[in-house]
Amino acid sequence: MKILILCGSPHKNGTTNALAEALISGIDQSRHEVEKIQLAEKKIAPCLGCEYCKRNDGACVQKDDMAALLPSVLAADVIVFVSPIYYFGFNAQLKAVIDRFYAVNARLKLQTQKKAILLTAGGGKEEWIPDGIFANYHTMLRYLNWTSLGQICALNCHVKDQLAQTTCLEQAKELGRSL
Repeated sequence: MKILILCGSPHKNGTTNALAEALISGIDQSRHEVEKIQLAEKKIAPCLGCEYCKRNDGACVQKDDMAALLPSVLAADVIVFVSPIYYFGFNAQLKAVIDRFYAVNARLKLQTQKKAILLTAGGGKEEWIPDGIFANYHTMLRYLNWTSLGQICALNCHVKDQLAQTTCLEQAKELGRSL
């Protein structure tokens, strides 16, 4: 199985990347191919909504790193969306990538066997904090006809060290084992 991990956080040593690493540590890499992409290191512009891609077989008018990323998205059996909660949703780095899925939308919707995972963290402690990102994630999967394998949200975790006060790292590792 090909597992693509899209890490939106600009902090390599941050909370959400720690969740991604815990997930990876649980994955049997002798059975699965894992690719992790740090989106903050890529140049990916937001979608212009210009429809160029619809007239040009998925090619985007913008010449940036998304062209190299799309083959991995299309080839993946599982896509792991990793994002801190920024104003109750995906952060800009990951949201730009998701918006650019539009270029290959028809192909993605035909991949009904594709699965997804959401790993997220937020500084707030109120249990309703992830409602927006959860709703966005599940609506996207419903639209694409993909299946969720799980979601983990570490609340009250501004920094990685606060993860030790939760069970989220072990949950992520266990989720990785289940793949």
